[in-house]
Amino acid sequence: MLEKEILKQVIHRTENMVVFELDSDVRIEVYHDGTVVKSKKVGKSFMPIPLYENDTDKAFHFVRLRSNGQEITIGRARLITLAFHGVPESEFCCIRFIDGNYKNQSADNVEFATYRQQFCILDLISKLKKYQININRGISVQDYVELEKQGLVFFNSLSEDKLQDNLVKVASYINGDVFNIEAIEEYRADSGGILTSNIF
Repeated sequence: MLEKEILKQVIHRTENMVVFELDSDVRIEVYHDGTVVKSKKVGKSFMPIPLYENDTDKAFHFVRLRSNGQEITIGRARLITLAFHGVPESEFCCIRFIDGNYKNQSADNVEFATYRQQFCILDLISKLKKYQININRGISVQDYVELEKQGLVFFNSLSEDKLQDNLVKVASYINGDVFNIEAIEEYRADSGGILTSNIF
């Protein structure tokens, strides 16, 4: 897998930075905030060189690397995700932007997801919007896996009442409220059934 080969090139890692050494004279520094810096050895030190020809929208750029004589092209967001989250479960995983903003490429906002997970999370968000049930942050793959463990489903075949109940439980979980069915039912009765916040 390409990602495993790229990770073999890591020469330095901290909580906020991962440095890849490509060949003997090129390094790529990937920062937790989503900054990517390419540098080339000049004399005894490394000097930054332009990573892109055109910086108008870095979010969609690919990073071209050369490692062991092989040309490698990887999406910038994928490189950031790889640097801070490791190898995806399969080469067919896509990149998700947890808050929905593809320009926010900080390590906290990017993650690997299967296409099924991506579809299910987008479908869930769409249903939350439809029923005007608001959440105060994005839904991550880890969140979705936990919701599935809780047995929450969002299929169109559910009755509308059951679907809304499940969506309210999702909002309670995401918003950090106590994930307690009795407390949710009591809240629904007192508030008319809508949990409010401001992500949408």
